[in-house]
Amino acid sequence: MSDLKRIKNEFEWVPLHEKVGRFGFPLSNKPDYRKPLLRIERTGSDKDNYTDDLFFVNTSGADIELVISGHTGFYTVDDDEQVNLIDKCNYKYENVEDDEAVKIEEYHDIYDSDFMLGIVLYIKSKKLGNLEIQSRWKKGGIGSTVLLWDNGEAGKEVGISEWDIDEQNL
Repeated sequence: MSDLKRIKNEFEWVPLHEKVGRFGFPLSNKPDYRKPLLRIERTGSDKDNYTDDLFFVNTSGADIELVISGHTGFYTVDDDEQVNLIDKCNYKYENVEDDEAVKIEEYHDIYDSDFMLGIVLYIKSKKLGNLEIQSRWKKGGIGSTVLLWDNGEAGKEVGISEWDIDEQNL
C-alpha cells in the first residue's frame, strides 16, 4: 500500500468555458453548466523529484464509504510484444467526505513517460451505489478529468459499471 494522503477543500471546480487559456480566450466556446460529482485532478510536477500526484475528488454531496484505486496500462517491447500492467489495489480509503480529495496514484515524469497508464477505481457509496470506474490509457498517465457528472453521465473516455463487491480479490 502506498502513502495515503487526504486534502479537504483544495480543488475548486471551474467549467472550461470560464477558464482562460494562455492567449486570453476561453478554453471552450460551448457553455457547460453540469457539475462533476466525481473527478480526478493531477497536481503539477514536484521539480525536486519529478513526480505528479493524482487525486480523486468527491463533490457528490455525500460521504463515500470506500474508495479503492489501482492502475492499468501497458508498454511495448521493440514494437513487437505488449506487456500488460495491472495493479488491483494500490490505495484504499474509507469514509471519504464531501469536498475531500484522496491521493490515488503518483506518476514520475521521466520513468512513466513511455508507459500507457490508466486508473481503475472501486467506489462504495450509499448515494451512488457500488461503482467500478475505468479511465482511458494515456502515455505518461492520465490528467485531470471528470468521472461522473451530476446528470448521471460518465465523463469523456470514462467507463462506469456496477461493481460486484469482492474486496478479497483486490
